[in-house]
Order: sequence, then C-alpha cells, then structure tokens
Amino acid sequence: KGELADFARAVSPVLTDIFELYLENKCGINIQNCYVLNGSRGMETYKLSRSLLPDDLLQVLDNVYSNNGGYIDTEPCAANLSPLVIAKALEMGDLKAAQIAEDLRKFEKNVRNIAAHQIVTVTEKWIKERTGFNLAEVFRMLQDFISICIQIPKDAWDSYDKLNEAIINSFKLK
Repeated sequence: KGELADFARAVSPVLTDIFELYLENKCGINIQNCYVLNGSRGMETYKLSRSLLPDDLLQVLDNVYSNNGGYIDTEPCAANLSPLVIAKALEMGDLKAAQIAEDLRKFEKNVRNIAAHQIVTVTEKWIKERTGFNLAEVFRMLQDFISICIQIPKDAWDSYDKLNEAIINSFKLK
C-alpha cells in the first residue's frame, strides 16, 4: 500500500519480539526472566534489569553503554537486545544471524526512530540513503531472521501473497 512510515514504525516491536525469540530458541536464554515490572499502578512498564542479567550479558550491555557509565535498567527494545543477540550469535559462530540483527537494528535506528519522532516523508529512496537497504531487502532480512529463530515451512512466506491474490481474484469475478 506504500505506507512506508507505518512499516518503519511497526518494526520496533517486531524486532524486540524476534530478538527475544532468538535468545530463547537459539541461545537458551529466556530474557524475559530478566524483566522487572516498574512504575506505579496503571503506569507499569517492564524493564530489562541489570541485577537480573547474567554476568556475560551485563558485560555486553555495559560495554555498549560505556559512554553513559554502563547499562541502566530500560524497557526491553531492539537497542538493548540487539547487542545481546549479536554477541551470542558470534559466540556460537552464527555469523548470518549476527549480521542480520545488526542490519535490522541499523534500519530501526536510521529510519524507524526518525520516522517515529519527526515529521518526514518516508520514501524508498530516503530509506536506501539512510541504511543502504531497500524495503524489499529489509523485509527479506526479517523473514530470514525469523526463519533462523523458528522452523518455517518453505511456502509460508508466499501465503500472504497467495491470500491477497485470491481476494483480488474474487473481486474480479463480480
């Protein structure tokens, strides 16, 4: 439909979910066990808690956030989960997962965060200039990363297109 800004904004929760999925399914780390509920009643949010993180994961985040004095508890998001995914993927020799996670985070940082917080016109060209990727490549990276995390039937990614085609064809018959 060409709703590129909407797509860009929708990437953040997807990345959070798939990075959690990778940590759990590929690394055996249930990162949600490191979340604590903070805030007053009705205004509660989950935070990735430094005190609950295993030492190796805390060290990764402390290194990433060293300019700020180390990691402080923040809401789980692609910004704080991607370094964990990349570190664990590299540790396991999963270079493809590490590269895709890094590229998806680059997309989020350079496109999604701007589109969500500034009034900008998001075009394919604008995305390509900021990330080096076109939208089809970003979508393919999402598919590839999810396929690394969980077993996906070969034709599953085509099913949405097949559904759209069936809907369009049903209108043509009328």
